Amino acid sequence: MTARLSVCSHALGLLLLASPLASADRFELRHQPLVIPERGTVTSTVIVAEQYEFSFVPPTGWRYEFDAKGRKITFFCYESNAAIGLRIVSRVNPAPDPLDRGALRRRVLGQFPGARIRAECDCYASDGSGPAFDLEETRANRPKWVRRLAFVPFPGGVLEFSLFAGPSEFDRFLESFGELLTSFRVRAIGRASR
Repeated sequence: MTARLSVCSHALGLLLLASPLASADRFELRHQPLVIPERGTVTSTVIVAEQYEFSFVPPTGWRYEFDAKGRKITFFCYESNAAIGLRIVSRVNPAPDPLDRGALRRRVLGQFPGARIRAECDCYASDGSGPAFDLEETRANRPKWVRRLAFVPFPGGVLEFSLFAGPSEFDRFLESFGELLTSFRVRAIGRASR
């Protein structure tokens, strides 16, 4: 009996040790119904990553690409070249200030050479807020594209939201971008939503 208990205890210990490793690589997508009193039942998108569940209402009628390895999902509008993206960046080590505006400004300009920041604002999602930058790339003195990059912290890292559209369509798609952010929720698995 003691040997059997020892084997069971050892197996349980190995299982508990393996759980954090398994959850560290976890990045899954699913869809579930969500009842909104003003709209009725809609499909909610849920991403499970590590110890968090991220849920939101995606833009209606847009197709999506899910990239588990890149830890991102991108929605594409059928009627234009607009796209809305989300990337979940887990915090490996506590950073002094992962949302330092100056550092983020340099980072986004380095990521998109030739672009200029045309506006900055605050962005809100899941009871959190962070900086957002509107970038514009021009060619031959005419705007080629406009992109909003927004960074919102959550307890396990940073959410990176993006909107990409042509200059004549950008303002129109800000509404879809805002609706996704407004619906966004982060919940630690096993705890109440935030």
